[in-house]
Amino acid sequence: MFPSRLFHNREVKGLDIGEFETQLRELMGAPFPDRPFVCEGSPLDCQVFIVGINAASSMKDDFWDFWRPGYGFDRATWLDAYLATRTKPSRTRKAMQIIMDQAIAEHSEVRFLETNIYSIPTARENMLKSHQKSTKVFDFLLASIKPQVLLVHGAEPAQYVRNLGLGESTIVIESPHFIYVGHDKAREHGREIARTIRRAN
Repeated sequence: MFPSRLFHNREVKGLDIGEFETQLRELMGAPFPDRPFVCEGSPLDCQVFIVGINAASSMKDDFWDFWRPGYGFDRATWLDAYLATRTKPSRTRKAMQIIMDQAIAEHSEVRFLETNIYSIPTARENMLKSHQKSTKVFDFLLASIKPQVLLVHGAEPAQYVRNLGLGESTIVIESPHFIYVGHDKAREHGREIARTIRRAN
């Protein structure tokens, strides 16, 4: 059974970055130690979501430590903090970086938001408790940003997105979980995203 879709049928139109922050704070609260999303700058400018099940590694930092009013999320500073907690990036993060680099190399205006259907990080997907399987943040992001492309990796997030019935305005690309995606396939995803955004614009 999938969790309730709090925001999916509720239109959120014409938000600016300040209004987005206000609604996000009301939804998540503060501090918020989990990882609802990562991007550089305003989430509202992101045409592409990369969507997984949940983050694998937790961080001691508060999400709001990386939020800059009027600007959005400071991914560069967050990435430094993330890498400081690990000996090396995860296979998932490596694949995401290859995808984003390839897409941007082919179409420089592509903007990405990395997110998951569940915000709570766990080392393994099956460690998520039922009360942690809330999609309210993901649903809010989807409704307020309205991305043109979703690259969804993993069986459960793919099924969740299928059940939303997004229609033709959002292109959904399904992928195996990124731990199973090699560099060539990651670059192929990047090229497909760039082509899709170019056609849409």
